[in-house]
Amino acid sequence: MKNALKIEILKTKSSNDLNIALILPLLFCVFTLMTLLSSRNPTGLVNGVSIIQTNIFNIWALILLPICVVMIISGDYQQEKRALGLQSVLANHWSLQQRYLAKSLKYWLLMLLAQTTLLVVVCISNLLTTRTVGNVALLSFASLVIWLGSWPLIVINMQLLRYLNAIMVILLNLGISIMSAFMGIALTLRFWLDPWVLALRTITLLRINPNGTVLSAQSNLTNNLSFIGWIVIVVVMWLIINYLLSLSNARKVA
Repeated sequence: MKNALKIEILKTKSSNDLNIALILPLLFCVFTLMTLLSSRNPTGLVNGVSIIQTNIFNIWALILLPICVVMIISGDYQQEKRALGLQSVLANHWSLQQRYLAKSLKYWLLMLLAQTTLLVVVCISNLLTTRTVGNVALLSFASLVIWLGSWPLIVINMQLLRYLNAIMVILLNLGISIMSAFMGIALTLRFWLDPWVLALRTITLLRINPNGTVLSAQSNLTNNLSFIGWIVIVVVMWLIINYLLSLSNARKVA
């Protein structure tokens, strides 16, 4: 497994996956610049919460996070197809299961890079618009939980991209994500059943309502941390599912 992961990470250096993980969060730099040029709010705050921070996390959780997941996985699949990666694995008698698990872990690490980049962008954006970077500890904690919650989307989209092209999978993800937000699933007790709302539920830590508005400091959604336990349970569940899928994938190819 360790060697398989090393091979996958080495492949990343010659692929576009690294660029995707960096560029998508950096797009918010343009968003920040546009906000600076058009904003009429001298403090950059609404009810004590950074406007730019609210907008960035909301757009990321709702739209760009699932897009980032799909683009990273799709890019890797395309590179493997061009390089005849599966044929090389079979010819060298390498473990197909370990290859599958290494790939899924690599995607998760790339999402960690993307989330870390987003955190840096948010801090810089806050500094430019509010003259303070914000609560770095809370931003870092929320970013970590969002990253953890991206795991189910990785497992699901690894399967979808085996049968559908990237555009179809992106549209499917966006459709589910937007519909889930419209239905308010992120704010219900059963939010953990929907992998597309885990990030939307997490941003309530930052007083960000999934509908883009700001929550009050006394809101139960902001102060109740019990949902994090559910996200951890969901991640463990999808780790088990991914392991079972790796066994199934190895058998199918064999």
